Amino acid sequence: MLTTLRTGRIRSEDEAAATLPPELPAAHRPVPAAARAPYPAGECGSRTDGPSAARAHAAYAAAAIKRAYPA
Repeated sequence: MLTTLRTGRIRSEDEAAATLPPELPAAHRPVPAAARAPYPAGECGSRTDGPSAARAHAAYAAAAIKRAYPA
């Protein structure tokens, strides 16, 4: 969602996950990396980074959206 809001373009999960990591805090980089990993191999993959990491990343992304686009 962050890349879509910033660019006005809807991107694939693979493309968005490749774009964000350099600007993410280190603790949040594993989640998009895990989401992106299966794509080069043409697989759907499974999420093994755990629900707590995904929840923490979702909270970080939601807060970033709220800061960038306040109501």
